[in-house]
Amino acid sequence: MARSYNPLHPNKKNNILVASFKVEYENVFHFKNLYKKLVEFLSLSEGFEDIEAGGGSKDKWEYFYKEAETAPGFTDHFMWWRCEQKKNEYFKYVIRTNFRSIRMGKTEVMHQGKKYKTYSGDVIIFIDAYLVLDYKQHFSSSGFMKFFDTAFKNRIYKGKIDEFKEDLYRMAYRYQNEIKQYLELNVPYDLPPSTNYPKKGIGDGYHAAQ
Repeated sequence: MARSYNPLHPNKKNNILVASFKVEYENVFHFKNLYKKLVEFLSLSEGFEDIEAGGGSKDKWEYFYKEAETAPGFTDHFMWWRCEQKKNEYFKYVIRTNFRSIRMGKTEVMHQGKKYKTYSGDVIIFIDAYLVLDYKQHFSSSGFMKFFDTAFKNRIYKGKIDEFKEDLYRMAYRYQNEIKQYLELNVPYDLPPSTNYPKKGIGDGYHAAQ
C-alpha cells in the first residue's frame, strides 16, 4: 500500500529540516503497543493530523506499508507515516516517520510474576521534522510573487521562522524521548511520558499480542 500525496513543498528551499534522528532497538518489546503509543502522542498530545484525509483521521497516516515473512513466525515490516500541523496560512510542521522492523516475531515473557504475550525483534525508526514555508504555494505562482516571498522570509517572517524552528525542535525532542523511554533507552533528560503505556509495552492491559 502506498499513497502519492507529498506533504512537503515542491520547492526544496521552502522545506527546512529542523531535526533528524534514528532510534534502533533489538530485544523484547511490544511492537504493536509502540505503534499505538506514538499515534496517540502525535495526535492527542501534539495535535498532528493527516490533512489530506481531513479531520485528523488517524488510520490514514500510513503512506506506505509492506510486510514480508522472512522465516516461519518472523516478519519484516516497512511503514511510512506522514503527518502535519498547520500553524497559520504560511507555516506548517511535517513529521516523517519511517519504521523498519527485522525478524519481528511473537514471544512470551515473565514480568512481575505474570506471563505476557509480546514481540521480539529489531526495530529502526527514522524521524525527520520539517518546517514548511508557504505550504499553500501562494507565493509560487509567478516570478512577481516569488519576489515578495523572498522579502517575507528575509524580513517580515525572519523572527517567526526562528520561533517555529525552535518550537518544532522541542517537539521532535519530545517525540524521540517518548520512543526511548518506551524502549528503556538512555535519554539526556527524563521528561514525563505523555501516555501511560508501560515500559516496552509489557504490563496489565497491554499484553495482547494479536
